[in-house]
Amino acid sequence: MKWFFKILTGGVLLAALIVSGWKFYDKFYFNQADKMIGIKCHYMMYACGECYPQWNIDSVTGEFDEGRNISGKDIRVLYKGKDIEDVLQGQIPDCMRCYHFYFKGNLGRSSSGRYRFDAVSYNYQLADKDCCN
Repeated sequence: MKWFFKILTGGVLLAALIVSGWKFYDKFYFNQADKMIGIKCHYMMYACGECYPQWNIDSVTGEFDEGRNISGKDIRVLYKGKDIEDVLQGQIPDCMRCYHFYFKGNLGRSSSGRYRFDAVSYNYQLADKDCCN
């Protein structure tokens, strides 16, 4: 019975260490702006989707100091903790590159210069109905 409590305690401590490490990485590696902004993006369709962010910023709306500097940058977009590609799967009948996507949320920037956008809402609009024919 004593070994059971040791294993249980070790498992709880290991889980707490993993969760706190992830929270530290997520909070401090990606510095997030406090203000909500909106971004208009298009889907890039890179061949190596796991290697690069899939979204490119067309424009930024709202108050954001770096807003002028991030247009044209690639970005990773998350919605409720999931990649937005996973959320949109099955919602869009055509190629995703045929649409304009509008996200509202918080922009984060890592110390290495990568961008991540935590969206709280999204919308999309067909930009070119003939692009996937």
